[in-house]
Amino acid sequence: MRSGSDEVPLHQRMRDTSVRLRHLTPGDRLDLTSGRTDPPISRMQDPGIGRTPAAPHPPPRCRDDHPRIAAATATFPRYTATFVSSVSMCPACALSASNLSYRCETSGMNRLTDDDATRILKRWIDGNGARLLGTGMEGAVYEVDQNRIAKIWFAQSGASLQQLRLFYDALSAKSFRFETPRIHEVHRVEDRCITIEKRLAGTNVSNHLETGRTGFEEARSTLVDVLAELAGSGRLPAARTLPVMGESVPLHDVAEDFPDALADLAERRLARFRRTLDAAVEELDKKAAALRGRLREVDSRRRSVIHGDLILGNILVDEDIAPIAVLDWGFFTTEGDPAFDAAVAASIFDMYGDAALDTELGLYAQLEERLGYTRESLLVYRAAYSLITANAYDADGNDGHFAWCAAALNRPDVVDALLG
Repeated sequence: MRSGSDEVPLHQRMRDTSVRLRHLTPGDRLDLTSGRTDPPISRMQDPGIGRTPAAPHPPPRCRDDHPRIAAATATFPRYTATFVSSVSMCPACALSASNLSYRCETSGMNRLTDDDATRILKRWIDGNGARLLGTGMEGAVYEVDQNRIAKIWFAQSGASLQQLRLFYDALSAKSFRFETPRIHEVHRVEDRCITIEKRLAGTNVSNHLETGRTGFEEARSTLVDVLAELAGSGRLPAARTLPVMGESVPLHDVAEDFPDALADLAERRLARFRRTLDAAVEELDKKAAALRGRLREVDSRRRSVIHGDLILGNILVDEDIAPIAVLDWGFFTTEGDPAFDAAVAASIFDMYGDAALDTELGLYAQLEERLGYTRESLLVYRAAYSLITANAYDADGNDGHFAWCAAALNRPDVVDALLG
């Protein structure tokens, strides 16, 4: 979820991956979370967009001889999004031209129509219709005015949002060169939690990449700049009060220090999802048994706030591609070794692209050179993140994220870092 001023781009909603839509034709369906198509499409490994029902006649074709399709749907873990092309070209061409926007239709309690949002937010939007800025896993963001946004949360409690508010207050006291979110008010309207938050300026790095306003190398450098600032920010006790991965208690409630807290979390996740993980990860028990000791050994003993989900869509920049805001804290936000944050950010920079591994390893090299992290520590943290988050979106492992995590846990360099 974002709180910035521009509409959430399609590329961000797919976690900044390269989507090879050329492999899909009208009538095909693709589950975004699993990457599985119906009918099966060979070599399709990237999460992407499902198709609308096949037209009775062959569709017109765009300038690159791809089928033109006006709209498509994608299934996320909690909602279905409809992507609409604003020009007469196929999604593959429209994607590169940044001409796709989206609307999200949620089900059950999470469903929000324009009328629902307008009614719920009426005290803040002065009778105007609610203008949606973006929808994510946790809620929907609407414009209030030039300085504020309203977020309608799908599931968070008022108590957890007050806790997040205190964290943001503490975070804002840090001397970052970029801004961070601020929650001004927490309300409950019609059994939904509403936060009124500071509106952050800028455009996310994903958007700059899509439109060609920045290149791949500059985007990588921007990410490393943000990681360097976070790493140098020092301890933030308020971050230790936040639960991660949707748990009911903070990460540090049981174990005081970061390596043991992370190892405990990995063991809880393993106990919960062992059957699924065991079928996909070679020598799972051996790797899991080695993890706690290796986390202690690679710990840098440095402590700072960890964002935990630093994708390019969560970094807002100005026209010079300088970071001016960092969004969406909370999924894995805590206090710990900044090398963990770096390892995660490097791995999710380009999760499913054709050159994803080369990109990850290239970022490792930048992090080693600039921040002094060791390759060994980055790979051990990569293993920990993969084990912990493998079933974050599907308990049965039928999604692309699970496959990505399992592949990492079987990767030779990661196995060597864990087992020697």
